[in-house]
Amino acid sequence: MYGEETARTTGSMLKKGGGRSRAGESLVQAQLHRRNWQRRWFVLDVEEGELHYYKDASLGKYKGCVRLTSESGIKIPDTVRLRGRHRPTKKNEDLNYFEIHDAVDEEGRERRRPFALRAPNGEELLEWLMSLQACLGMLRQERLSRPRLSAAHLSDDDESDDDDAVEAPPPPPALLELPSDHRGGSWRLEELRDALLPGGDDPPKPSPPPPPPPVEESPGRGRRKPPPPPPKKPPPPPSPSPPSNLAAAVDQTLARRSSLDHRREAVDALVLATGTDDADAIFVSIEHAIDLGVDDDHAVVVAARSKLKALDEPQEAREARRHQLELALDRANDREALGDAIADAVAFGFSQDSRHVQHAQARLCALLSAPPADDDDDADLLRAAQPAPDNITRLFLASQGYAVSRAAGGDVLSALEWGLDAVLPGEVPFSYDGGYFSRKRRSAAASQHNEMGYGPRAPRYVAFGALLAAELGGETTLVDGHELFESLAPQWQRAVRDRRVIDTACALTPTTPRKPRGATHSAGTRPRSSCTRAPTARSSSSNFSEPTARLSTNTLRNATSRSRADSTTSHHTTWAPDHELEPEFRVSLAALADNLTFSLKLATGTVLVVDNFWHKHGRSEFRGERHMLVAMRGAWRGEPRASLVRAQHHGCLVSQVVSATKDMASSRVARE
Repeated sequence: MYGEETARTTGSMLKKGGGRSRAGESLVQAQLHRRNWQRRWFVLDVEEGELHYYKDASLGKYKGCVRLTSESGIKIPDTVRLRGRHRPTKKNEDLNYFEIHDAVDEEGRERRRPFALRAPNGEELLEWLMSLQACLGMLRQERLSRPRLSAAHLSDDDESDDDDAVEAPPPPPALLELPSDHRGGSWRLEELRDALLPGGDDPPKPSPPPPPPPVEESPGRGRRKPPPPPPKKPPPPPSPSPPSNLAAAVDQTLARRSSLDHRREAVDALVLATGTDDADAIFVSIEHAIDLGVDDDHAVVVAARSKLKALDEPQEAREARRHQLELALDRANDREALGDAIADAVAFGFSQDSRHVQHAQARLCALLSAPPADDDDDADLLRAAQPAPDNITRLFLASQGYAVSRAAGGDVLSALEWGLDAVLPGEVPFSYDGGYFSRKRRSAAASQHNEMGYGPRAPRYVAFGALLAAELGGETTLVDGHELFESLAPQWQRAVRDRRVIDTACALTPTTPRKPRGATHSAGTRPRSSCTRAPTARSSSSNFSEPTARLSTNTLRNATSRSRADSTTSHHTTWAPDHELEPEFRVSLAALADNLTFSLKLATGTVLVVDNFWHKHGRSEFRGERHMLVAMRGAWRGEPRASLVRAQHHGCLVSQVVSATKDMASSRVARE
């Protein structure tokens, strides 16, 4: 359980103050004393059972020490109340809080109050708990190894040896109690359960050693040795006991993870294994995915088995196959052939940085950014029925009307876009004073919406492509707007057709001109950002096709929360305030959207094209750096027919804007 790779003996934690200098006070006095949280640098001496803490990592200022004893224990209480600046900012935030009970201070005085600590994150919390449990186990083992003095030991003719001594089994580790509503978060719960509760059950408590037998007096012979103890009877089988708080919490937390989540994790692990040349890892990943319920004909499983088969081929066959793939990369001249060639090459083992793959990807991007001859010709193709969410492949999406181009990763869709953080040629959205909108790290989830739906010049088709996938998350959510409208009750359909929508986009320009630098506003007269013109009622149709247009913009986004004008990042439209049935409509719309929405993940190099007038798209929360490609085309009156925007997430840098017309060819926006 205790190893160098998992234990932690030094690190920074938050400590609840006011405990060391008040170790001898009563509990009533302690409750009247307010204690603050302080960040300290802790050093654990596992062999001595001492937890020293300093002001910082330099170890220059010693602050105190907590000594563990064999009676000490570790506990995570069911409820924790934190106040002030250390209170949680989110409702279900992991506090990483634990307490050390029945410890003593550096002078040997008993601490009446528990020693409360908070780790920076769940990973370090787990490491600290394992180190402290190892320390407590050593202290208890040392206590049990001490010899016990009895009358038999005081006898002059005591000839008993160690084989007759009764040894008690080592004690179990202190019970670590977890609240039943504790979230998993970044905790490795399976590892925690295996480390602290082997087998998932509470370990049996050790039985105390039997008392020494009475010493009999024999006349004329003095004392004699006590008779050997009778053989022990086998203990009865333990009665089933309810699981501990830890086991219950772990089981409940793992139960909240659906089987679909486990399958997705298995598929992601299989994708990573397929990217290597380790045949054993690929085989194990395939078996694990199948055991969790992934279909045999799933695209990832098929690609992994193809890679495994290729690894088993002789070297000569592999060289011949490599030569064929190189020729396919060089000779492909259309989007589908290029996508297939790149996907097959990467699945075979080609590096994405290789010359053949890079040249093919460049030709594919050029074909994707080229404007079509007629937008209306593709309208029927891009209207898709709802596919099954658990087995989405490129071929399936293409059969349902989506234009999906494979540029890498085989027939695998894994991770896509974040919000559009760029400007289009010829216009400056999100700001009316000539500046640019606020760029933020948009790693949070976004509900379904139409791209550029706040204005009258929204694109007809939007292509999303992943140049670099995120580490975790980033699924794209799609919903058919027409199907959503047809699923509404008749009264809501009439309300959508007849209802006015208020445009609050103009709330981004201050009504009062800014004063010169150095000038100040008098108290109560500082201007606030507001409209230069009154909000206008419009049909929200813009150039969208009916009837899904009236569910566009932020109406669907605000199905569960009210709209408000954001003065920095986006435009909002909302229902007119005199709508009598607005709350009921929101609940109905949110329920329908949840039922009709499906999600998919796109691999690096995969491009997905959607009909922006027909479908709404969103994204799930993600983690890590992401590079994405956004291409828009069609339905701009008097505007370029196509524009290609390339953006980088963490730098929020718009590096290139490419236009299909000569007038806008010189438009280039580059801002850090």
